[in-house]
Order: sequence, then C-alpha cells, then structure tokens
Amino acid sequence: MSVRKSVDSGLTRRTFLGGAAILATLPILATACASPETGAGASSAQPTLIRMSPVALPGYIPMMVMEQMPELFESLNVKFEMSWFTNGVDATNSVLSGQSDACVCAALPLTTFLDKGSDVILPTVFVDSDNQRIIAKKSIASAADLAGKRIGVPQNSSGQYALMRYLEANGVDATSVTLVFSDPAELPTLLARDAADAIVWVEPIARRALELAGADKVHYLENPKMGSVFRDIAPLQVGRHYFDKYGDEGMLTLLQVFDLANKWIVENPADAAALCESQLKLDAGDGKWLMDDSQSEWPIYWDDAAVDNVTRVSEWAVEQGIISEVPDWSAHIDPTWLRQVRPDSVNLVAHDY
Repeated sequence: MSVRKSVDSGLTRRTFLGGAAILATLPILATACASPETGAGASSAQPTLIRMSPVALPGYIPMMVMEQMPELFESLNVKFEMSWFTNGVDATNSVLSGQSDACVCAALPLTTFLDKGSDVILPTVFVDSDNQRIIAKKSIASAADLAGKRIGVPQNSSGQYALMRYLEANGVDATSVTLVFSDPAELPTLLARDAADAIVWVEPIARRALELAGADKVHYLENPKMGSVFRDIAPLQVGRHYFDKYGDEGMLTLLQVFDLANKWIVENPADAAALCESQLKLDAGDGKWLMDDSQSEWPIYWDDAAVDNVTRVSEWAVEQGIISEVPDWSAHIDPTWLRQVRPDSVNLVAHDY
C-alpha cells in the first residue's frame, strides 16, 4: 500500500454522529447511593462539578443536552462546564492535563494514548455508530473498483481503520490503494481538484465532498455500505483526578447523568435534532438527517462485543506500527459503577472485568 501525504494532518477525530436507532433505557437511578445529607441526589451538598471536553459534532448530543438543559439534571445536584473541541485528540489531552474530567475519543486514537501510559478510566461505552462514509467518483461502482485508486482519509484515524476492514471484507488488496492523508476539513477538496478518487470520513464532511465535487461526478459508494463491516465504538474516558476528588459517588453521578441524557434523547428525538441544529448552527432538518443517517446508539453499556471491537482496533494499530503493543484494556475498563446504575447493560462473560 503506497502512502502519499497531501495535507499536513494531526490525528483528528470525528466522533460520532447521532442516530435514531437508539436503544431504549430503563428509568434513571437518580438517587443511587445517596443519603439525605450527602451523595448524588443531595440538594444541600455542594454540587458535583463535571468538566467535559466534547467535540463540536452531532455525535455529542448528550453533552449538548447537559449544557442547554441543566434543569433536567437538578435531582442529581450537578454543575457542568463544557469546553468544546474540534477533535477527540485535543479533548483527551484536556482530560490528561487535568483541565477537564471526561471526554470521548474513538478506539484508535484512544489506544495510542493508552500505549503512551495514559491513566484513564473507561466506565462505559459512550456511542456505537455506523458513521463512516465513502464518497467516490462515479466510475467506482463497487468496493472492488477501489483497487488501484487514491483514497483520501485522515492518518491513523477510525476512517483509515474502517477502510482497511472494508477492503479486506470485500477482497480488495489493501496494498493496491494509495492513501492520501489529509486533515478532515480538507477532504472535500481532494475530490474537487482530482487529488483523490475517493474519500472516507463521517458526515457532514462526506456530503460536503459530494456538493463540492458535484453530484454528477461523485456519489456515495454503498455497494456495500461501510457499516456492513464496521461500527465505531467510543468509550467514555474519565480522568483519574475526577475519581480521586469525588470517589465512587462521583462516578455514579457521572453515569446517571449520561443515562438521563440518553433517556431524554430516546423520548424526544425531534427536540434532540433541533437542539443539535441550534448548537452546531446546522440548516433546518440536518440534525434529523445526521441522526437518521448514522444509526448511532447512546446506551451506556459494556459487553464482550465492545471489548473485542476495541481490542481488534489496537491489534491492527500494532500491525501498522502505530503503537508498540496492545494495551491492557482490563486496566482501564471498569464497569463497577455501571453495574449499579444499569446492571442489565453489563454483559461481560469472556472478559470478566
């Protein structure tokens, strides 16, 4: 596989686009482990300050709910501080530096942080999404037609991993394609100026590429869809400093917050889409389109399939020389608090954490 760098790129993260196929959740345990004087539901106690570093993309609708609808969480006695970033790598660095307490980063960039010794707790999966898209010249009608083509994608990203899985699943020799590494924001221009034959990334970047190059020249490659072989799993990362400050009650409160936000999204999908449009200044209707398109789910959960997913990503990263060895995921995945907030959502048999 030949590699050509067309645009200087950092490891920029999409994260995840919203979806309508959200799993229904059970009622929130708003006062778990709380007493009248102290705990997550105590009104007389100092509020739990949760500093988050979300990415300004539709996949972070739960954080938008927290920021724009604080009254929804009054029973939990919490206060939010949001620092919005353009990518998950910078967001993770914010947590590691102690400037924020929690963030989300996809499995591939996350594994590079763990390889460097980053000490974060992964108490739950944040999002499970079919979000990667391929925009290709119309002469490329199927996955097989990608052989020998130039494909634009951010380097060492979920998009690159998804592409490799897609090529493998469809019998295309990965060494036959030329990867044109680019910052996500520059991907649409690659097709427009004929610097690539296809690009891989998430919405709304994919649609921008279609619009810029022209629907008469490029199209969504859906024979088959990328989602047939890849769903992106992104755990919630919590800085060790947050646990040191608030302990078990703070972790319970954090998961209860996400559970409540997810429940509201499930019950109010139209309002959630409108909230996303307002936050990100999208055109009317784009919020619903993005949620419907990616088929994301925001349940808080850990199961064997999710652990296997992140493990496969890190194994691939070792093969590519991106990291030195597969991280010890068991040192970071901790479903202790999730088992109390939503016990039915922890299904770990092969991985007994």
